[in-house]
Amino acid sequence: ARLTSQKDIGTLLEAFSILLKKEPSAWLLIAGSGPLEESLKKLCEELGIQAKVKWLGQINETSRVYMASDIFVLTSRYEGFGLVLLEAMEFHVPIVASNNTSIPEVLGKDHPGLVETGNYLLFAEKISYLLNSENAKKLLATQDKQLEKFDIVETSKQHNLIYSEILKHR
Repeated sequence: ARLTSQKDIGTLLEAFSILLKKEPSAWLLIAGSGPLEESLKKLCEELGIQAKVKWLGQINETSRVYMASDIFVLTSRYEGFGLVLLEAMEFHVPIVASNNTSIPEVLGKDHPGLVETGNYLLFAEKISYLLNSENAKKLLATQDKQLEKFDIVETSKQHNLIYSEILKHR
């Protein structure tokens, strides 16, 4: 992620500090860089979680991060169409994300991992819930079904239908 106010990494850090009280073996990986990096690292120190947060910096090979992750968390205050969500679904990583802008469009409005934007308590609760493998399996089934909607063949068919309708009305 770009470490900017849009991504609201502070909410993620607050949620993680709460999660660590229940799950002391948890780790947080943060891939990305940006102007808020130093202030976010300072927040980690203030929360006493700096030893459990790995700052990966800007990376080109994201597949390794997805494969190393039990849960993907997107705390953004707003997003365009987030390819990062499709990538996480493709790698079968359960997602917890802010319920705003295009995020519910990508995940599905009934996605069980959607959380009120900025509510670190609910983020911590949802992350903890998904650390249970049975809960994670249920969420992954929902994500797999949603991911099918973005299949290139299906998307092409839908575009062709739209164009056909437009041409009928010319």
